[in-house]
Amino acid sequence: MERAQANGLQVAGFTDQHHFLAGIISQFGTGGPGQAPLPDSRKASRELQTLLHPEMLGRAFQVLALAKNVGPETNPLAGFKFMTGSRSR
Repeated sequence: MERAQANGLQVAGFTDQHHFLAGIISQFGTGGPGQAPLPDSRKASRELQTLLHPEMLGRAFQVLALAKNVGPETNPLAGFKFMTGSRSR
């Protein structure tokens, strides 16, 4: 992050995989018109749980988004909706 900032990039978001994916999933809603619902199979549920669970992969991976020349009028990235505490910086 420090190297990116030194080269003119801004940190647009930083969080763990759990919070990042939860932010994206929250955009799906209930699968109404024009929205793709999440798969409801047992296998897909287990796979998603593995990716999200804090004691599995949810906190093992971090997500960093960098931006350049992006104004404040730009919509925030959905994946960073739930970033928390020191992980948001």
